Amino acid sequence: MRIAPTRQPTRLLASALYLLVGLPRLSCAAKAREDCASCSVAHYQNTGFGTLPCAADAFGCYPGENQMWIRPPCGGFFRCSAEQSAVRCGSRYFKPAPGQVRLNCSCGEPSKPRRKLQTSRALRSGSRACGVHSSVDNMGGVSAAFKRLPMPAGANPSVKCCRNKPNAAGSIDWNVTLKYSNPGVAPWPSVCEDMCERHPSGRCRFFSHSVKWKNCLICAACVPEVMLGDDTFASFARASEDPATLYTGRLV
Repeated sequence: MRIAPTRQPTRLLASALYLLVGLPRLSCAAKAREDCASCSVAHYQNTGFGTLPCAADAFGCYPGENQMWIRPPCGGFFRCSAEQSAVRCGSRYFKPAPGQVRLNCSCGEPSKPRRKLQTSRALRSGSRACGVHSSVDNMGGVSAAFKRLPMPAGANPSVKCCRNKPNAAGSIDWNVTLKYSNPGVAPWPSVCEDMCERHPSGRCRFFSHSVKWKNCLICAACVPEVMLGDDTFASFARASEDPATLYTGRLV
């Protein structure tokens, strides 16, 4: 009598191959979902030079990549993570290549190296839908105890409320300007808020911050200066201040 060969070894081999191939794929998929959840970017401040305010669906990020993207004319300064400084993405000089609708920008040095999950071809095409976690944070982490001074009407330059240089009338008035920091100490204006709150005089009512210089200026009164040709400053006033002080600035 001839006995039919059993299929059990074949089934065992198939199961082993599934475990060998399938489990790493599931692990990769779980890792991709984790990266998608952690991939986020926030628009902080509009710039001049040919950009417009950004809708939340006009910019995003690539999970597993130290990259973000915009669709011009959206542009400005963006925050890729709480640890990193502002990223400028988009201007009339900084545009997508011909035939492309997205502009990719680096987020700077990441806090931890991350494995790439996307090929450069797909990155250029912007085909990935995952990772578009975007928001608008005009306050840059500053609390509700302060209000942001508005940009000058009909102009792109930003407003510098506190002074760290002499004005046309003479030297710095230290009764008004209370303190200013060296460049590089404040990646976000929330650092300046803390400096203002901790000033021993208790007279700090305003502060200014530059995403370019990463510095803080704090003052007891505000004579806003329109920074022609410099779109990196933002100024803030205590929410308890008379709203009449939140004017849009004048040339000084």
